[in-house]
Amino acid sequence: MNIVCFRVGGVSRAFPRASWDKLIGPKPPEGFDSDGCSFSPDWIADRPVWPACVIHDWHYATGKVSRWTADWRFFRNLYRLLRIGGLIFGAAFVLGLTYWWAVRKKGRGYWRVR
Repeated sequence: MNIVCFRVGGVSRAFPRASWDKLIGPKPPEGFDSDGCSFSPDWIADRPVWPACVIHDWHYATGKVSRWTADWRFFRNLYRLLRIGGLIFGAAFVLGLTYWWAVRKKGRGYWRVR
């Protein structure tokens, strides 16, 4: 199948597998339930950033990597998603850094596997 599906904030969402495969870090199984980007929008300028949030939640839920590693991968995945969407380097970097800060400083844990 050419898509991956997750529940994000109680809503089913699909994402192209080709873009999903470009993201780094261990990925959750389909059916993993995440709140998405917690204190930040799941979309930026019509570009989905929630896949990075789902992977980040998975890292926290499993505890297989340190929080720092999970957060660094989160930032890198945000950057990749925004670059895939065509944002210029500076904007992608600043937005990625802003999301990273919001989650690192304000985030809370919400995740579960169904």
